[in-house]
This record gives sequence, C-alpha cells and structure tokens, in this order.
Amino acid sequence: MDEHAMQHDDSLQQMFASLAAMMHEQQQKFMTQTAELQRHLAATSQQQQQQQSRESSAIDAHEYRGEGIAMPKF
Repeated sequence: MDEHAMQHDDSLQQMFASLAAMMHEQQQKFMTQTAELQRHLAATSQQQQQQQSRESSAIDAHEYRGEGIAMPKF
C-alpha cells in the first residue's frame, strides 16, 4: 500500500473512532435522561395516587358527616 493510501486509511480509522466516541457519549446522555425521566414519572405517578387516595377518603368521610358519623363508606 502506498503512502497516500495508508494516510487515507489512518484518516478513516480516526474518523470512525471519533464517530464511535461521539455515539457513545450521546448514548450515555440518552440513558441518563431516560433514567431521570423514569424517576420523574414514578414520582408523579406516586403523587397522583396519593392525591386520589386522599380525595377518595375525603369524599367517603364527607358522605356521612351530615349524620354526624365520619367513617369510610364500604
């Protein structure tokens, strides 16, 4: 292989190594963002469930308050 072809080969190898490094970095960022999003969604879901539970309990107890009884409805 002549000098020019070897330089071209080295250049291509460097380009692909650089591209692989950039892809790896982007993959790491994506995985980090995905994990953050999953944590956020889990926290939001938990908050919604707690809010629904509180609202449901308040509604059930409220139904009996008119009679002076504050117990959950079954």
